[in-house]
Parts: sequence; C-alpha cells; structure tokens
Amino acid sequence: MTQDHPARLPVTSISDLLAAVPYLLGFHPADSLVIIGLTGHRIAVATRADLPEPATISDWVPGAVRQHLSLLRNVDATTAILIGYGPASAVTPVVDAITPHLDAAGITIFDTLRVTDGRYHSYQCPDPQCCPPDGVPFDAHHSPTAVHAIVAGQTALPDRAALVASL
Repeated sequence: MTQDHPARLPVTSISDLLAAVPYLLGFHPADSLVIIGLTGHRIAVATRADLPEPATISDWVPGAVRQHLSLLRNVDATTAILIGYGPASAVTPVVDAITPHLDAAGITIFDTLRVTDGRYHSYQCPDPQCCPPDGVPFDAHHSPTAVHAIVAGQTALPDRAALVASL
C-alpha cells in the first residue's frame, strides 16, 4: 500500500463505516464530531473536531462549519454523514447546530449518528425495529472492515493523544 493508492475498505453498513472511522483518522475518536464526506458512493474525506463545551457551541459553530465545509468542498463531496462520539448531552446540540449549515451549503446529509459505549444511535431513523432507543451494538475492533484495514497495513491508535505522541 502506498499513499497514492490507499486500501479500499468494504463499507456496506453503518457498523462497517463506524469500524472504518478509526482507520480513516489514525485513531479511535472520543468526544469528537466526525464528518465523512462522500463523492458518489465513495468516501472522499473524513474530518474530525473536538466536541465543544455545551456553553460554547454557538461560538464554536462558525469556525467548525468553515473548516469542515472547506474540506468537503476540496474533494467535491456532495453528501455527508455526521458522527458524534460521546454522550447525548454533548453530541446532540453539536449535531443540531452543524446540520442546518451543511444543508444550507448544499451538502446532503445521509445520516447523523451518535456513538457511545459500543452502540450507535441514528438521529434520522425513527424506526425502533432497526434503530432501537438503546442503540445498535457494534464492535469496531473485530469487524471485517477492521481486519481489511489491518491487513492493508493501516493502524488505528487508541486515541488522539497516542497519535500526537507518535509524531
């Protein structure tokens, strides 16, 4: 694998996508907003930001929107998936604040998700059969997507601090 030809990871479900995120970023995110930008059916970019303190969201949003939109536009992404990593009290207000700005910029929101304690919750799925209120369990460490990434030589460090320390 070279930087010019990154590994193709099989992503056919939300669980696969969530298993791929750490390999797209280089670490397992926590207390983060991740935006996956799609061009057609291909992941074109993965952006990440620390979740702001709830009292600072309104001040945080303009800069975050500029940063994420710049990265999405740079790869001609037309669709995005927002993934908040953390408790609902921290993720929901951020997703609620960012989503209208992406919509207004012409980015189609495919889904908005929250990941907490090995479960994901979709903000857009109202069906309790596929999106139960207590979330859908997934295992990012032992999924076929993670196996493909590892075999291709990609790594996902335990957290952002480990990534920073490795530089």
